[in-house]
Amino acid sequence: MHATRCRRDNEENVRLEMDIEALDREFRECSQEIKDVYKATQGMETDLRNRSLREAERDQLKQKTKELQVELEGLEQRMVTLQDGLPGSGASSRSGSFIFNRSSNSADSFQGGAPGRCSERCVRSNPETPEAGRCVRPGRCSMM
Repeated sequence: MHATRCRRDNEENVRLEMDIEALDREFRECSQEIKDVYKATQGMETDLRNRSLREAERDQLKQKTKELQVELEGLEQRMVTLQDGLPGSGASSRSGSFIFNRSSNSADSFQGGAPGRCSERCVRSNPETPEAGRCVRPGRCSMM
């Protein structure tokens, strides 16, 4: 009877120890989740505190973008006007000139003076004019 009772107590102890281990694992997992939520909450609170500064910065950048867009449009108009004043400024000579193409990538159009898409940056004037086939940019490219 004593041996039977000891065996039952041992079995109960083993079961209880397994339960304790399972609860310990669950506790560690829950503790980690709580820490993660706390960190996320702190991050969101910081974002909320800085929100007005970020919105003001965003608004300033939007305004600066609008101003630069207006300036770009003015420069494009000026470029067309100046180009119209070049000798041989007929429609046929304009096709190979340096008219700005909005869809072109600026990094492709101008690579610090390096050859590349040089023909887009140089003037292909009327062959009868002195600057025909010559680059009009400082540093000149090697394409012409």
